[in-house]
Amino acid sequence: SMLDATKEKTPGQIMQEKQIKDLEDETENNFGNGNTCIRQEATFHCTLKKIGEKIHTDKNNQKDDLDSMENSDKIKTIQQSLQMEIQITTVFQRVFQNLILGSKANWAEDSALKEISAT
Repeated sequence: SMLDATKEKTPGQIMQEKQIKDLEDETENNFGNGNTCIRQEATFHCTLKKIGEKIHTDKNNQKDDLDSMENSDKIKTIQQSLQMEIQITTVFQRVFQNLILGSKANWAEDSALKEISAT
């Protein structure tokens, strides 16, 4: 009976074993969740890297598009036409200024000339 008494567990021992078992289960679950977190973090980093690469690619494509637009023949033609129009307008402006100065008319004192310049 002495041997049987030593083999039997006290309520304190039973509680202690249960607590140890609970801690083992909790540790095992937390470790499993840790693996899940690690996998999710790895997936997040891969996704973040792909997004960064996409933004970089899009930015480069936009720069290339802008460069090709600036260098296109159509834009060059339009710029040349605009430059020609500016030069022609400048010539007309100078011709009219010289005509007015060459006429030696006093635009400030002549009422008829004032009416012309007001319109």
